[in-house]
Formats: sequence, structure tokens, C-alpha cells
Amino acid sequence: MMRRSARHNGVGLVCLMVAALIVSACGGAGTAAPAASAAPAAPAASAAAATAAPAAAKRILRYAHNQATTTSQHKGVEFFKKLVEERSKGALEIQIFPSSQLGGQQQATEGVALGTIDFTQQPSSAGTILAPALVAVDLPFLFPSEAVAVKVLNGAVGAELGRTLEPKGIRALGYWPVGNVQISTSARAVKTPDDLKGLKIRVLPSPLLTATYKAWGASPTSIDYAELYTALQQKVVDGQENPPVGMVQTKLYEVQKYLSMTNHRVFFYLAMMSKKTFDSLSPALQQIVIQADLEAQAEFIKLLHQEEADALKVLEQKGMTILQLSEKEREAFRTASLPVYDQFAGQIGRDLLGRLQAAAKAGG
Repeated sequence: MMRRSARHNGVGLVCLMVAALIVSACGGAGTAAPAASAAPAAPAASAAAATAAPAAAKRILRYAHNQATTTSQHKGVEFFKKLVEERSKGALEIQIFPSSQLGGQQQATEGVALGTIDFTQQPSSAGTILAPALVAVDLPFLFPSEAVAVKVLNGAVGAELGRTLEPKGIRALGYWPVGNVQISTSARAVKTPDDLKGLKIRVLPSPLLTATYKAWGASPTSIDYAELYTALQQKVVDGQENPPVGMVQTKLYEVQKYLSMTNHRVFFYLAMMSKKTFDSLSPALQQIVIQADLEAQAEFIKLLHQEEADALKVLEQKGMTILQLSEKEREAFRTASLPVYDQFAGQIGRDLLGRLQAAAKAGG
């Protein structure tokens, strides 16, 4: 009886073991089997091809910038978010943090370099601490127009310039033009470099911009953008440089009297992505991000141009005197700027600077 019982138990044990193996092979009830890794898709060649990204678990990426939610720049970033989320079919979600919520321009740029922030959009000068050659973007009178500047910087030479950020952990996406820079003052009208002598002018923290205003005879001072209005109001500085749209947004017409249309440079914000984040994406998702930035930039430019036309009207209505410079007066500024090119040619790289100048002269 005991022998028969043991034999019966042994058969039962074998059956249980077989059943366990079958369940294990099937993945088990209530437990998701690990998903097989899909082979990376080939990079898409167009926006249409970029929409064919494979489905994946949602990933949340953070995008920081320093503009208010009412600006065309923020609307451009919202358009970027829309394109990326639609074309990635939910694999990527972009969370936008406007108005310097994640820190000022240097903190946000460093955050992207470290990978703690996925995207940011900051003045190109913010990247010069990490990649000194980027000062080239702020050279006075480098480009004859905004359209040429955009074409050159979004072309091969601009891409080469952007790649100087990669060893520091940043993938440059694109250059967003926020308008032609003009000079505003409260003390007196400025139409030539001689008119700037003795005036304290606020500039972004940039050795090149400081050198530019020194070459023009002014006394340049670096002041944080958030403190600019108060500095002008309290006469800490006499003037500043900015595109008209930015002046309207910050109500600088309340503390400035004259606006000189020098058009001495195009003010660019650089859209930057953490290289760590970029490299972690599939080739298809990388292409979606690249293409979305280009299209969002184009959408932003359309919005910006309408704002620019309105901004000059607002500044005049608010009592500012708009000064149009003659070609001879602009030439005086251009000639006075030449030593700045010599001063920074070594930092930029003479060959790269030469190719930038050639591309600008050729119209891109």
C-alpha cells in the first residue's frame, strides 16, 4: 500500500513539474512578458516619413525657456511640442517650463549640458561659455538681413558651428531669430558711434558685445534681463540693445526716449537639446525632433514678423522717437566694428569665420 502510494505521489510530482514548465514557457498568468526590442528604424528623410515612428512607452521631456506664455517664441515652442507628440504617436511628451521656471539662461544651458533638462532655448551668447566659437553669431553686421542669417545658420556652416557644443553635452537643433537688434537711449538720440560716447549701455554677458560697444565709444555694462527695466529707470545705465518686440513686452518705452534703427545684428536664440537625451532616442525619434524644430522655427518667424510690425507702432504711440539711420551712418558703425572681428577671429577660428562671411556675402 505504501509502495503504491509512493508511486502515485511520484507521478503527481512529475505532472506538477511539467505543468510548471508549461506555465513558465507561456509567461505566467497576470505577468506581462518582456517586450522584444524593435530594431532601430532608419532616419526619416522628410516630415511625412518622420510620422512613422514605432510605438513605445511614453517618455516625458522637459523644455525650458525664458519667455512669457504670450510671446511668439512660446507659441513656437508649443508648436514644436504638438509636432513631436503627434509624430511620435505618444512615445514622447514635451512639458514646457516658460519664464525661467527652471533657472536663468546659464542655469538652463548648464542643465541641458548635464542632462537634467532635455531642451532649452536661450540667447546664443549663453552657449559661448561652453563653446567659444559661438560668439560668431553676435558679430555686428555679419549678415545683410535676417533671411540670409537664418539660411546660413540653418545650413552647413551653422551646423558646424553648432557641433562645437557637442563635446560639452549639447546637441544644437536650430537658430531662432528674435529680431534685428536696435539701440535705445534716454539721454540723447544716437545716429553715429560718436553719439554713444560717454553713455552706459546694458548688454548681455558677452565679451564680444562688450568689445563691440567699447569700439563704438560707449561704456557697456552687463545686467540681468530681469533687472533691466529697474536699471534704466534708476539711471544705472542710459540705454540698451534689443529688438523692438522685446522692448514692448518689457515696457521699456516707459524708461527710454529714442530708438535708433541700427540693424547691427540679428538676435538669435539657440534651440538646444541634451546630447545625452538625443543619443538615447531611436533614429526615427531623433529625426522627428530635428524636423519639428525646423518647422516650429518657421511657424515662429511668421508670428514674429507680425509682432515686429505692431511693435514699432506701439513704441511710437507710447512716445518714443524712432530714428532711421542713413546708409552713411550705418557704415560708420560698421567701420568702427572691424577691430572686433580681428579681436575674436582666433576664438572663432579664422577658417570658420571666413566661411561664415563668404556664405553671408553669397546670401546663404
